[in-house]
Amino acid sequence: MEAMTSESTRVLGEATLAELRTRMLGSVICPGDSGYENARRIWNGAIDMHPALVLRCSGVADVISGVQFACSEGLPVAIRGGAHSVAGFSTCDGGVVLDLSAMAAVRVDPRNRRALAQGGTTWRRFDHETQAHGLATTGGLVSSTGIGGFTLGGGIGHLVRKYGLTCDNLLSAEMVTAEGELVRASEDQNADLFWALRGGGGNFGVVTELELALHPVGPAVLGGAVFYPGQHAAQVLASWRDAVAGAPDELTTLVDLTTAPAAPFLPEDLHGKKVVILSVCWAGPREEGEEVVRPLRALGTPLVDLLGPIPYVALTATCPTARSAASRSCTRTWPARSRVSPPRSAWGRCVRWPGRPPPTSQNSSGPPASSRSAAPARPSSPPRRPPSREASPRRATRGIPVTRPAARPGVSRRGGGRPGAGGTRHRRRRLHPHPGE
Repeated sequence: MEAMTSESTRVLGEATLAELRTRMLGSVICPGDSGYENARRIWNGAIDMHPALVLRCSGVADVISGVQFACSEGLPVAIRGGAHSVAGFSTCDGGVVLDLSAMAAVRVDPRNRRALAQGGTTWRRFDHETQAHGLATTGGLVSSTGIGGFTLGGGIGHLVRKYGLTCDNLLSAEMVTAEGELVRASEDQNADLFWALRGGGGNFGVVTELELALHPVGPAVLGGAVFYPGQHAAQVLASWRDAVAGAPDELTTLVDLTTAPAAPFLPEDLHGKKVVILSVCWAGPREEGEEVVRPLRALGTPLVDLLGPIPYVALTATCPTARSAASRSCTRTWPARSRVSPPRSAWGRCVRWPGRPPPTSQNSSGPPASSRSAAPARPSSPPRRPPSREASPRRATRGIPVTRPAARPGVSRRGGGRPGAGGTRHRRRRLHPHPGE
């Protein structure tokens, strides 16, 4: 079966594919194959792309072969770890998808508190191995998220205020560059590349192994969630802001403005209703945590209170945030002692439910509408037209082309303010970004 790209009329013939299969230990999936439809789909159902090939890599050698093949054929590349990229970076049209899901081995060094994990590992598997030793690092809020894209993109999780972003805990990374070269990046080796990887996404290659620092956590923590009525969102957010203003670093909280999922731990009359979900994780001694989280249970009239001792692995596996991940939500993490938090009067203007009118004085902490002075009318002006994606010339690159528009901010700009940052050899050629969550 021949595979045709969507960006050109070039066809990958049987001889070309046969040669690739001799170099790959993993499977090579083309359009028309029985497993193609399942292989091309990702977590975000709104993304519907048709890659020319899906390569299920069994190890580093397959990754090298896949990168070299895509480079020789001039095809774009996407890297799939957990396939949770909301923007769809874990797939592409007419290109090559390197599926790392089979590369999911995890090795834990409890004495030195480190873990080595392959690029296709999910947080569920990673936490399962590290929690056997009472250790963890800042990980995904949803257990099926891949560690690769999550780490390279920064990484905000339940332990972020105590132990920093996931990329802060990255000690080293093994990766295949766009030239098909296997390198290792750390503070002592390829330091400029290591600096760029921590938050720079997958623009520099395919990360096949990550070394992460671990910390004493669990196996049980004080955590869970509290559900509040959606119509009281402004009041809850304002009270939450005040409650966490002086909270210790051991406390991480996140807020979801979302729709209540049809979960067994929620009453049926709440299913499908607008709710505010406050997710909580206390990473310190349980006795101290009970007192710290007490105000979070009284931000309003709770619908359901699920706060209590819970296994750390269950916090991401059964967290309401994970159950409602497919719904329309707005998640924010606000560190304690933040100096940029909006005042209480601003929360009512921030909360807008789809299809609902702006909040009135009953659900807003600001003054009644009748007491506010009317703002002077502004002269009408034509709406701004968004920049055309078609008008943006594609950035010239050697080897594997970049599939994103050039007008979109690239990671190479992150190094612009620091001479020599990013490394010239690694910044010239860039792969399609690694999947996000």
